Amino acid sequence: MNIEQLLEAAKIIEERDEAKKQSQASVKRDRKPTKRSPSYRRAHLRDCLELLKELVPSPPEHQKATTLALLQSAQQYIEVLQVSEKEAVDTKKKLNQERYALQRRLDSLQGRSDKTMIGIKRPRHSEGESSTSSEEIDVENDEETGYASSESEDRFSTGSSAGSDGGLTANSRRVK
Repeated sequence: MNIEQLLEAAKIIEERDEAKKQSQASVKRDRKPTKRSPSYRRAHLRDCLELLKELVPSPPEHQKATTLALLQSAQQYIEVLQVSEKEAVDTKKKLNQERYALQRRLDSLQGRSDKTMIGIKRPRHSEGESSTSSEEIDVENDEETGYASSESEDRFSTGSSAGSDGGLTANSRRVK
């Protein structure tokens, strides 16, 4: 054997070693868990169960902490949340209806008082100005400008009382 043949054989062996290393590296990459591999699915399931443990109230102490018990607790908790959400939606609807009815009542009361106030102009003073305008004065401005009215001066007096259900009802009476 001559030296040239030995060098060629060494090159061939080195190339085989390189190819072997590259194929081993690609095999190692292929062995990492992918979304389809069972190990990835188990790890993902484990992570999801840990997250569920944090979100769901813990089961009673006498109950063994199993996956089934955790899932049953989660199902019960979801049902409780759905019931409370339904109650909240119903309460919100009821409160919106009450608000709408009270707003209509307020508008009707203001409409009556506006009809009785036609032709009456009261000066409106803003802070720092002494000019007058023909607009009505806000309730807050009545105290500032000295137009505090007594009950005998009012043509209408409004009162409010709390009902037995906690709602607010507005009453109107004519004062003579």
